[in-house]
Amino acid sequence: MTQLEWTRRLLNVSPQVNDDRTAAAHYRINWWYNPTNKNSMRLTREGFQFASFTVKIQHYSHTLGEEILPKTLLQLEKSLQYPYYIKTYKELLVFDEATSFTLILYNNNLQQYLDNIQKFNSV
Repeated sequence: MTQLEWTRRLLNVSPQVNDDRTAAAHYRINWWYNPTNKNSMRLTREGFQFASFTVKIQHYSHTLGEEILPKTLLQLEKSLQYPYYIKTYKELLVFDEATSFTLILYNNNLQQYLDNIQKFNSV
């Protein structure tokens, strides 16, 4: 799904906001960290707060062993298909249970997880 599709989905769940094309375009710009890349799933603080507290979508918090590096940021943009939020450079919040579970299996080693995704996708 793209940012616009996720934005519309969040707006449809919320009773506070009417879903129309103008609203979806407005919120897409405010909720996504990189609105120029329609496939980037990184949320801004505003987008995270709306999804977590207004719509009340379950999220999963992961304290990482190492800080998120620029390389990691690029891999996150390419690899994750569900919204996520970077609270600090050592804490990642994801909205996908499968991603969360996989990170637990990797002992919250985000870089190793992303490297393996990249390795298997290039084969």
